[in-house]
Amino acid sequence: MLKKRAVSEQQNFTMVGDSHRIKGMTSDAEAIVTDSAKRLFPSLSKDEALASLLLEKAQRNPIKYQSQARQFKDKYEQPFDDFRRLLLDGE
Repeated sequence: MLKKRAVSEQQNFTMVGDSHRIKGMTSDAEAIVTDSAKRLFPSLSKDEALASLLLEKAQRNPIKYQSQARQFKDKYEQPFDDFRRLLLDGE
């Protein structure tokens, strides 16, 4: 019983130590993001830089989808949208 309690207390101590370490990592990560944003977009604020990066990522997603849909059509000789509708209608 005493051994189990000692292990439990050690685990609690470790968890407290890890949470302190995570807080430090968060501020380090924020500093890295801020520095990177200043380097990449010197004329923009951190929020504007992040918004610009997110917009760029969002604009790439439709291009990736279109490319995959084209590959599907070439491989299966059927448009992906038609295949998707068949699956949805079958459920």
